[in-house]
Amino acid sequence: MGARGPQRDHETEQRVREIHAQLVDFGFAATNPQIAAVLSIERGTKITPVMVRSRRRRWSQESDP
Repeated sequence: MGARGPQRDHETEQRVREIHAQLVDFGFAATNPQIAAVLSIERGTKITPVMVRSRRRRWSQESDP
């Protein structure tokens, strides 16, 4: 555990970015529930939209100057 929760999972964060880009390329809105559904199918475990939101929030905070 890190100071504010579990350690970062860089593989999942990267996969969320990849799925987002793929959904946008296919013309979808790429919402958190859509990304969560794809991850859930790929991994065989339930991934919630809230989990995806936290990954995307970190991603957007890092890209802010």
